[in-house]
Amino acid sequence: MKRALLPALLLFAACSVDVPSGGEVRLEPLPLAIVDGAGAGDLPVVLRKDLDARDPDGRLDWSGSPEMTIALHRVDDPALIAGAFRIEGAAGRYAVRATDALGLQYGAYEILERAGILFLHPEETYFPPALCVACVGTVDETFSPTYSMRGTHVHTMHPIEYESTLLGHDPAVLERFDRFLGWLIARRQNYLEWNLLRTVDDERWIIHASEMVSRAHARGFAMGIVAPIAFRQQNSFFLVDGENPAPATEQIAASVDWLMQAGWDRINVEMGASEFFPVSDVEQVELLEFLADYLDEAWPGVRAATKVHCTVNQKAPSFGDMNFNYIPQFADGNVGVMPHSVQWYDLYRTGPTYDREDFTDMREFLLQEIGKREVFYYPETAYWVTFDNDIPLFLPQYVYARWLDLYNLRDSGMDGQINFSSGFEWGYWLNDLAAAWHVYAPDADYLAPVRRVFSMFGSAADDAVAAFDAHTRWQGDELLEKNGIRWLIAWDAADDIGHFADIHAQPIRVRLYEVAKMDLAAAEAFAAAELPQLDGIVEESEGHAQRWATLGDRIPAPPRRIHREFLLGLQMNAIRARFMRSLYDVVLAGVRGDDLAWARALARAESLRDRGIALAARQAGTYRFPLDELAVDRESFTSYPFGYLRTVPDLWYWGRELEMARDPQGYNFLVALYDLIESAGL
Repeated sequence: MKRALLPALLLFAACSVDVPSGGEVRLEPLPLAIVDGAGAGDLPVVLRKDLDARDPDGRLDWSGSPEMTIALHRVDDPALIAGAFRIEGAAGRYAVRATDALGLQYGAYEILERAGILFLHPEETYFPPALCVACVGTVDETFSPTYSMRGTHVHTMHPIEYESTLLGHDPAVLERFDRFLGWLIARRQNYLEWNLLRTVDDERWIIHASEMVSRAHARGFAMGIVAPIAFRQQNSFFLVDGENPAPATEQIAASVDWLMQAGWDRINVEMGASEFFPVSDVEQVELLEFLADYLDEAWPGVRAATKVHCTVNQKAPSFGDMNFNYIPQFADGNVGVMPHSVQWYDLYRTGPTYDREDFTDMREFLLQEIGKREVFYYPETAYWVTFDNDIPLFLPQYVYARWLDLYNLRDSGMDGQINFSSGFEWGYWLNDLAAAWHVYAPDADYLAPVRRVFSMFGSAADDAVAAFDAHTRWQGDELLEKNGIRWLIAWDAADDIGHFADIHAQPIRVRLYEVAKMDLAAAEAFAAAELPQLDGIVEESEGHAQRWATLGDRIPAPPRRIHREFLLGLQMNAIRARFMRSLYDVVLAGVRGDDLAWARALARAESLRDRGIALAARQAGTYRFPLDELAVDRESFTSYPFGYLRTVPDLWYWGRELEMARDPQGYNFLVALYDLIESAGL
């Protein structure tokens, strides 16, 4: 393999070169008007308020002669279904026509994005040097959603950005919620949910939740809460407390009545006692039916659905020992289902995770339930736990995977998607943006949302799209289809304990301590058979990072920070790959009894870890939320006493692996940052 022994200096040189600052760009006022054409009510005011909240520099000018006017017309047009809209006009004078509030807002945001105002991240909107009215041009287009449900699930079982916003009760965070809500609408979503945890302040939280629901409803947006029946994992709230002697049905009714003080549109649930521990299968079906029936009777219009997890080690003895997760098919039709894939895997390609080979069975279950009940696909745009953004790895293959499912299922009759979101930083906001784009109407080309984002890169836009596409497709081929990702992910104590029990929540690789136990012949055979793939990943990762770095000089100054965010992610991938190669070199040198090679490989790994730490410190400058929320030990509603990027500043997982390579026989596998027993709900 010509891994060549491509000198590490090439990568380190790339890592040491900052994106050039370039000349200053003159930022002119952006004269806009959003007006009520007919029947829009206060929506123009709502949209102007939302835009002003994203405009810290005061670029938007609502007072003078507008360069661009957007008139909102609420119409009675049977050709426009809910969420559909038509945009018309020319020369800076545009009309949006829709039958509902969301359609009007979608249309306004679409015109603004075509003019150069890009809604990238809930906390970052790109304002161009000047409005590009010519980019909007003459339009007469109708947009209609492929899927009726276009939702986001914020996984507040993880200590992510919106944990305190959605689970706390401080009125100050309502402005942050408003920006998030506006971003979701700009991205043509129509539903938001999150996990309720039993650690909230019940009395204060229900008031806070009511206010968030009210604000969402005012914009025509639906809201839901995830409140499992008996699921105890990760501090989850549950409708039924097994220690309470009251009948389960009475507990569900009382819990639902309490929750409905906030005015939810949906109450969705999880099954079992945790991801890996089932409950009585017959009782599970009965309680799902009771929940849905109770909502129908006591709270008409409020619906329920259950997550259908991808675990394979739970059985339902009363249903022929089938996979426990698939028993909702025996419930009444008012019980919806949310078939779930994990990590960056999709329903059509390989999926060597959670002790499975792929998600074919999940796809078959999804398809068989269409027409029998509500069916919402429930994939992920970040997994967090030792797989992606907490290592950290930059994995834009998520963009392709989320498109692939939605495109292939576009004619299936599926009701829609509720995307599982678990963190925005390290470029993961692009995964969520793209997933939202494609659930509205999946383009034949997965790159459509990427082109919209990279349009701010000016003359470098096309080359940036090409570089992104090349890297994303390479990740899909080498890291996903050929399972190269197994070399780059991390393992924590829960993963190691699971490995000993032959239960896995991620792809498996030969562990460092397992190599250390091999005799010389077996170790050499392992190195010859397995490590060439890792060598190739090192080389390709470095090449993709270098290709992206060359675009920096051509990108205008304001959006260069976005280029830099992705560059640092690509560079971290490359350092991570070379670091992992060095760790295997350490262990192999130990098996060979080569003390000099052992010391050199260990020093190389330590140096790479240090370079990664320096790079992570630079990336922290791109974070949109305070570091003391994201990346430090802190109080949390979750079972994790830290922010979701806590392991990034010191590359904690890397340090854990480094110690394992240094002493594979004496390593303490129980080293962890959180209480494993508490987190598991045991």
